Amino acid sequence: MRKLLFSLLLCSLVLTGCRAATHSYAPSHQPEYQRRPVVMTSPFKSDAKVVSNEAIKRALDGRIQLPKRCGIAVVQIQNAYFVQRAGRKTEYLHALTSALKESPRVLGATQIPDLLLPHGASVPRLREAAARLQCELVLVCRINSRTRYAHRVLRKDSAKVYSSAEVLLLHTRTGVVPLTAVVDEEHKVVETRSDKQGLGLWARAEREATVRALTTLGQRVSAFLAKDAADSK
Repeated sequence: MRKLLFSLLLCSLVLTGCRAATHSYAPSHQPEYQRRPVVMTSPFKSDAKVVSNEAIKRALDGRIQLPKRCGIAVVQIQNAYFVQRAGRKTEYLHALTSALKESPRVLGATQIPDLLLPHGASVPRLREAAARLQCELVLVCRINSRTRYAHRVLRKDSAKVYSSAEVLLLHTRTGVVPLTAVVDEEHKVVETRSDKQGLGLWARAEREATVRALTTLGQRVSAFLAKDAADSK
């Protein structure tokens, strides 16, 4: 028994020592690194197949100018769980666009039809679709959620949803992304008579949390546009 305890203690000490010995390596921390010549463009030829050094330089050295009034094309990238719920996509879009229209710079917001994105929502295809819709900006949003259901014996059931909504604002003319944002929402609902067999409670919790997250995202974008207008004066 003593030998077993000693062996376990020895293993624990060895593992602890291994964890303490781990470290990361960064070449820039070496004293001789600052004496190296400065690299301003990619030395890897394969990178040019995606984007040229000249294009990267122009993007990093320049700035974009957002229009005073603009239309926004919206696309929702969602997991299959959300897509299966009929009617929700329209409701989520309304929550987002209603908040966007609070900005005086937004002429209107419209969803990009699936017919304009038959092969997926890559950046070049989003820019093309937005140009066809004559929208200066593209708003890409994605929703993920996780629901915890609590079944009560002497009390009403409840459900808590942890919803995460991401947004990306794309400038149609240049392909530059001036804004990204993430909103995390935690929303709890208690069962009511209108909820049927718990599934209704689950769906209502998910819907309310998602609407709140998308509304907040729309407000974030509106605030960004307002600040950009103030900075441009």
